[in-house]
Amino acid sequence: MNAEVITMEAISEAFNKCFVADFICTVSRTIEDKAANTGRMFVAKNRQGYDGMIYPIFMDTSNVKIKVFEPTNETIEEINVKAADQQMSKIKKKYMSWKEEGKGDVRRTAS
Repeated sequence: MNAEVITMEAISEAFNKCFVADFICTVSRTIEDKAANTGRMFVAKNRQGYDGMIYPIFMDTSNVKIKVFEPTNETIEEINVKAADQQMSKIKKKYMSWKEEGKGDVRRTAS
């Protein structure tokens, strides 16, 4: 899964376990996050306090080191829109590079 934030809806077969749990948090890391040792922790459920909060994290799995930073107050929707915009920007950049190499000028000839 390459989601920016993993919510309880994305837990799959373990969804029924969400009802009995007192605290649920998820950690999500995209390919870019793994390269930069970053990610997000989402507090999906908390019976003792606030939930729905997203925390940026530093995560270095080679040294088993995780640092949780203050929440950014971004919503899941804002993060998903930002990720979609970044993805579209990457796709456009790759397309323009491909087009500049001349691969976009393929002409069909009649046989």
